[in-house]
Amino acid sequence: MLRRYRVILVYVVILIATVYLTGTFFRVSQNNIGSISLLDVNDDPEVAELNTTDVVVSADIDSNDELHNIAGPDQYEAEVEIDKFINDAVNKGDSRSAEDLRKDISKMTDEQIREQLKNIQEQQLEKEKEPHTEDLMDDEDNVSGTKIANDYKRRQDAPPDSQPWTQYGLVPRKHWSYPPFIDQVRAKEIRESRKWSAITYGSSESYRHMCRFNSLFFYKHPIMEEYDYYWRVEPHVSFACNIIDDPFKFLKENRKKYGFTISMRELPNTIESLWATSKLYFKKLATNVFDAEQTHNLLKFISDDGGESYNYCHYWTNFEIADLSIYRNEIYEGYVQHLDQAGGFFYERWGDAPIHSIIFSLILDMDEIFLFQNISYEHTVAKTCPMNDAFRKEAKCTCNPIQDWTIRSESCCNLKFLEVGSCEKNTDLDKYLNALKEKQAADEEMKAQQKQLRMETARRQSEARRKKTEERRKNRLQAQKAKKKVKE
Repeated sequence: MLRRYRVILVYVVILIATVYLTGTFFRVSQNNIGSISLLDVNDDPEVAELNTTDVVVSADIDSNDELHNIAGPDQYEAEVEIDKFINDAVNKGDSRSAEDLRKDISKMTDEQIREQLKNIQEQQLEKEKEPHTEDLMDDEDNVSGTKIANDYKRRQDAPPDSQPWTQYGLVPRKHWSYPPFIDQVRAKEIRESRKWSAITYGSSESYRHMCRFNSLFFYKHPIMEEYDYYWRVEPHVSFACNIIDDPFKFLKENRKKYGFTISMRELPNTIESLWATSKLYFKKLATNVFDAEQTHNLLKFISDDGGESYNYCHYWTNFEIADLSIYRNEIYEGYVQHLDQAGGFFYERWGDAPIHSIIFSLILDMDEIFLFQNISYEHTVAKTCPMNDAFRKEAKCTCNPIQDWTIRSESCCNLKFLEVGSCEKNTDLDKYLNALKEKQAADEEMKAQQKQLRMETARRQSEARRKKTEERRKNRLQAQKAKKKVKE
């Protein structure tokens, strides 16, 4: 009987210890450091395997929070725990200057700091509100008398040349396959190597065929034979303004050969040998395209050192409008055949964008390449918005110039193109560049302010811990003295 009670007692002790440890492990402080939310087990196949009676919760805790944010119920530490509020303030603002605030921080109470951060958060939320826009598009196309009203969005009016509005063609197998001089085993090994697995489209075979097709073959397709101009349109693109002027008419009347909306820098590890291979070809030409005195080209757009190296700037070819004659000539054909023989489409990952950009920047006159600053274009990571207030109103634009990727990203080359080329800058470009600089300066000031608040909070927490340690030490000494006195 005694042994049975001992066993029961052991079970009770284990049960109590388990409950206590479980409660300690899942204890969350009362400072609302994270939001608790139920997860839908049907959304995650791993979670779906859980028993349906289980409740799945997650504590969404800021990665910058210190461990003391999940501390026990120490009242004093709860009072000084304001780092959470600071981390939540991504940007901040204050009616006082940053210098005055830095001087006053050490004199502020904890409650005053909390109030300050609350004001910063409210100001930031107000600044981040999206501008109000209206959908001013209507059911009519910009072409007079044209309707797109039926369910399948097909044009109902007759085309001017009696030809169908759309034509579809199959890509010939020889345009999307390996040429005989490519070692397919080697190409596969390179494509599937660890180096290329970490690069955008680095492991993709079809992407390489696409780049080769757009460099060597698209303009040779039978469906293109009757056309003098083309406009490349990709899936998943959008335009935030009405396109008022006919871009083809503009190119023809103004003797432009190539037009784009966005330029950016290529990934260097995808075209490691492209520039050296290209220079071998261009040095054979009768005209020295690297000599500024002989040419009026855009060498300075693609090279910062007179042609010694490539700066990776390229026209983003998912949007391009051009005269097909720039492809249908011996110089271009010789260039792409030279590149094809080098094998870079498959042994590296040469894209059609840097290839188009290199040759057109070198063989065309700079006046023949045009930046469409009033076509608002968006695709994946980048978007543009006309820096012309009057035009945006006329074109019923729904974009915000401050959000224009071409003036916000260091990877963009549009500003460099405007600097070295002959295109005139849009009317209000400088205005928005200055506005962006002011915003960035204000953001930097806010970051400095936030840093000071964090430092002050850390100092106070350190001081609080020091005082608490000292208080505990004194209490232990007093307890020892009292114990000694009782013994005496």
